[in-house]
Amino acid sequence: MSKPKHTLGIWCIWFILAIHIQPAAQPQLFNYSPTTYYCVKTSTPPVIDGRIDDMTWQSATWTGQFWDITGDEACSLCQGTSVKMLWDDRYIYIAATLPERDLWATYDSRDMVIYHENDFEVFIDPDKDTHDYLEIEINALGTYWDLLLSAPYRDKGKPMDSHDVKGLIAAVSRQGTINHPGDRDTAWTVEMAVPWTAIKEIIGGSQGKPSAGDYWKVNFSRVQWQLDTLGRKYIKKKDSTTSKSLPEFNCVWSPQGVVDMHQPEKWGLVVFGDKPSEKYLNDAKADDLIRWNLRQIYYYQKDFFKKHGIYSQSPSVAGLRTADMDTKVNGDTFTTRYCKHSVCWYIREDGRIWKSK
Repeated sequence: MSKPKHTLGIWCIWFILAIHIQPAAQPQLFNYSPTTYYCVKTSTPPVIDGRIDDMTWQSATWTGQFWDITGDEACSLCQGTSVKMLWDDRYIYIAATLPERDLWATYDSRDMVIYHENDFEVFIDPDKDTHDYLEIEINALGTYWDLLLSAPYRDKGKPMDSHDVKGLIAAVSRQGTINHPGDRDTAWTVEMAVPWTAIKEIIGGSQGKPSAGDYWKVNFSRVQWQLDTLGRKYIKKKDSTTSKSLPEFNCVWSPQGVVDMHQPEKWGLVVFGDKPSEKYLNDAKADDLIRWNLRQIYYYQKDFFKKHGIYSQSPSVAGLRTADMDTKVNGDTFTTRYCKHSVCWYIREDGRIWKSK
């Protein structure tokens, strides 16, 4: 599919995205408990037609329910939403079921700002560094928006709307009549195949394909608007006092604690293997916990810099021994290293976190 021209330039899109994100509460107060999923390898790829009825999918389990993005409660408008995943030597496969009484979508050109209507969203950070991560949004027409985020917006990240997930295959199936008020629809379902070549393009290295035991940071979101009808059309429900559209519901797989999907450290863990392995899952959780504890250094340093105009030479955090950490400050930059059993993790002032042996 050729890329259409749009009336909104990349800076306009960036502005729209930025105002979509609500001010974040203090992240360090978030009760971190990432959702996990074991993604098993398949020898038979599913047919990507949006229907999720292949025998192949029977080897994959459904995720649990989606929650309000803040994690405070289950998302009432998104009850029954769930996801499955599989992988093979060419792709990671994603399937989603989205119960829906009123199928609605009008955006029909690739890279339109899909979340202004009901949609399903995929966020992927393969190397878990919180930088250069993918976002894919799709609606019930099968229109999708694929983009690359250089970093979270808090770290001056920019959305690269021109980035295409090369080789992406996506399809939807609708159980009902779209854009037809007056009847009751049932659901829409999504299938995607994201090729490892597209992952390699953003993380580099010899290949994008994971090995058994590797894990990614991933999240899924469903944006759901409350609807009214006007004649034979759906419209967004409005506040009777302001005449503005009511805010959307944001339902997610792994709660963020705030209305902001762009905090990748809070996404869930997707662990890869030939079959479920408790060891692989525990190893992933242990590595992710170290990264989360290092993230507290980042939060601490940002707050310290705001108050004092310089980063601390000796930040500390519960969960990591001070003796195992080393922080170097150079003006308005810092790098903190934490080492354990000959493996070191690093975090710096722009939020990027990485690991070396």
